[in-house]
Amino acid sequence: MDNHLIVAEPLTGGVGRCRELLEVLDGPKVVHWLDERIRCRHLTVTVVRSLPWG
Repeated sequence: MDNHLIVAEPLTGGVGRCRELLEVLDGPKVVHWLDERIRCRHLTVTVVRSLPWG
């Protein structure tokens, strides 16, 4: 299992928006999507910006 750190600051929505992001990132859909997307095993700004959210 790989560990990744994503630091995000909401432009709007405050803590509620942060919690929403946490739920999305914890879901199996995003885990699978990231595994397919980051073949080099490193998160990039491009990958994080294109997360399937919303």
